Amino acid sequence: MTLNPSQSSDRRQAGGDINRRVVAFAAMAMCMWMSMSAVAGVIPIPNSVFPSGANLGGGGSVVISGTNIGTDIANTTVTIGGVAATIFANSNDDIDVTVPARATSGAVSVVVHKTSGAVLISDAFLYQHDYRGARDFSNTANPNGPWQYGWSIDRAAPFQLITDPVVRSSCIQGWVKSGGIPAVLRSRSEVLCSLSTWYWPEGRIGAHPAPDGSNAVIRFIAPETTNYHVSGDFTGIDPHPTTSDGAILQNGVELFSANVGYNAPQTFDLRLDLTAGDTLDFKVGTGGNGFSYDQTTLVIVITGDILLVDGLE
Repeated sequence: MTLNPSQSSDRRQAGGDINRRVVAFAAMAMCMWMSMSAVAGVIPIPNSVFPSGANLGGGGSVVISGTNIGTDIANTTVTIGGVAATIFANSNDDIDVTVPARATSGAVSVVVHKTSGAVLISDAFLYQHDYRGARDFSNTANPNGPWQYGWSIDRAAPFQLITDPVVRSSCIQGWVKSGGIPAVLRSRSEVLCSLSTWYWPEGRIGAHPAPDGSNAVIRFIAPETTNYHVSGDFTGIDPHPTTSDGAILQNGVELFSANVGYNAPQTFDLRLDLTAGDTLDFKVGTGGNGFSYDQTTLVIVITGDILLVDGLE
């Protein structure tokens, strides 16, 4: 069939109209999608919970990391094992939450709820009923269950609670006496953290003494009268090197002490009969030769023969 020029022109015009309508519709759809996305928010992509392999107890804290996981925090909630957790800090790509208490031990899942939807991290970590200094550490509460973070003028002096605001960086978080030290801190990193002159192992709690000889102190208060197994170590993490000292005192009486060097754990393994309310103070001092480079980390694991499980034996 042969088209005359006027028919060809009409068809070209009709085709142009259709193309313009398609472009206009696509632009309108894009605007609608952008508007809906702005309302719904960006769906976060979680990639890890830290600590993950270690057992965690109620009152401890975890860091949930992932793309956009910490955005729109006002409309974000977190549940751990089906129980609401408290968000206490965030950045665009991580959220710090306090682990809620549970009635049973075992694997728990973490769900981050946002306006854009919920994201699940299955079996994120194991919930365990014992006491661990690093695992149970809190950046929001002091006292924190059976744990307290503080300082003393020297090894023999009474414990004093740190009440100054907490510090938080990409690598560490914790309690610091006014003036900067003594300090009780925990790594919030999933990998070895290089900070200042330190090489801080992932997930460890640490303590640093002050220039006047004041000790940093991690205190445990026995929640039940029973026999306790107390084990762990003091380890220097500054290669310049660390020359601190570590000590454990029960109700002010020294049970253990050691000079602490770089990357050379000073281990302890004690069996103690404690009465409810008794105190164990884990102290870090200067080693008697100045406070420089004395950042020291600790492993503290405490298990009682009678173990309280959220108020039940």
